[in-house]
Formats: sequence, structure tokens, C-alpha cells
Amino acid sequence: MNSLNTKAGVLLLTLATTFIGSAHAAAPYDLVQPKMREMIKVANQAMNSGNIEKAIAYTDLILVQSEIKYSINTDNIPDYQRDSSRSAAHKAIDAWTEALDGEVKFTEVEPSQANLRIKFETDVRSVGSEVAGYAVWQRQVYDWGNGNYSPKLSGDISLRSKTPTGRDMPEGAIIHSACHEIGHLLGLWDSPNFGDVMGPLHLKKPITKPSEAEVSALQEARQVAQEISQTCQAQKAANGYKH
Repeated sequence: MNSLNTKAGVLLLTLATTFIGSAHAAAPYDLVQPKMREMIKVANQAMNSGNIEKAIAYTDLILVQSEIKYSINTDNIPDYQRDSSRSAAHKAIDAWTEALDGEVKFTEVEPSQANLRIKFETDVRSVGSEVAGYAVWQRQVYDWGNGNYSPKLSGDISLRSKTPTGRDMPEGAIIHSACHEIGHLLGLWDSPNFGDVMGPLHLKKPITKPSEAEVSALQEARQVAQEISQTCQAQKAANGYKH
């Protein structure tokens, strides 16, 4: 298996949407995860060294060429919250689908078939702290030898349906949390700014779709990966490349 995490062999990150945070003045920062930048670098190096299939595998992973098959589990929240929580998750997915012009495909499936599992709980904590949600995901490229590579993306998202005081989470807050965690799966980093879906959650002022800056940052990284992929595909066509 070929991965950017040399210790575990799997890229595994855990991040959370916090309830509160101090507002930050706008400042230059990279919204794209460092590991995504590193994967682009690996793909470019593979292309330049003639390892076309490896480069394509990494760009496929960055571009999420395989559809995201997701499931939603509401078993652990009150019955009356289940439909609204599921609807909020769907709206978050729709927000990303629209933002990326349908370039990333999401399909709801049974849990056993899902590579993204979304689970609702009345209480969600990360490292002992109350959070609105958190995501754990894996991006990895398997090296099977003889020029055969296969990318794999999977993740688990936990979202809370109750505030720390026991009130129902507002729909907008759940959408914000779900959008935030899906953004991590797609390759975005946390933003320090209120007003960004990748930023802190304000329960009374949730953000229900990614900002132009967030979409632009992700699309810029995706465009670089797309250019590498297209170059590799052209080389394969021109040279009758076989691995």
C-alpha cells in the first residue's frame, strides 16, 4: 500500500467543528489540507518520473473520481428528530454537490455498502470536549505491484442532534456541521473565520453552504490535479501505454 502516512500506512485525521471560537480578522491562510497538497506533489512527481498509473491513482483520489456512497444512521437520537436530521444531512450534501457543479457524486446506500458513514448522536465529544460534529477519514493509494494502483477514500462523520444544554440543534446548525465535516472529506482545512462553513459554528448564525473562497480554494487544488490527470491520460493515449 502506498500512502502519505508512513507510520500507519493510512492517512488518518480527526477534526471537529467547535461550538464557540473567537472571531479572527481575515488573513492569508491555505484552506486546502496540507496532505492534499502533498498528494498533488506526489502525483506530479510520479508523472514526471513516468509512473503514469501512480499519478492517475493519486489524482483520482484528490478528484474523488469514484462516487461517495454514504449512509445516514439516526438510531441513537429521538424518533421525532430523525427525519429532520436526515433532511439536514441531505441539504449539506446538496450544498456541496451544487458548489462543485456536480463534479463529485454522492449516492445514498445501505450502511454495508457505504464508504462514508454519517451517524447522529444526542451528544458528540472529541478529546473530551463537546463539539457539533467530527470526522475521521482515510485517503490511501494501494500499490499492488506491476504498475497497478487503486485509490480509496472512506470516512465516518458524527453529528449531534442536541445542544450541550439539551435543546434540539437548529436545522441550520446541523447543516453547517455536516457541511464542515464533508468539507474535510473533500480536502479542506479548518478556517479561522466566522462566515465560512469550515469556520467555527455560531448556533444562532450557522452557515449552510461553502463560501466562494472555500469553493475557489478546493477547485484550485482540484484543477491542478485535473491537469496532471489529463496530461497522464494524453501520454497514455499517445504512447499506447500499458502497465
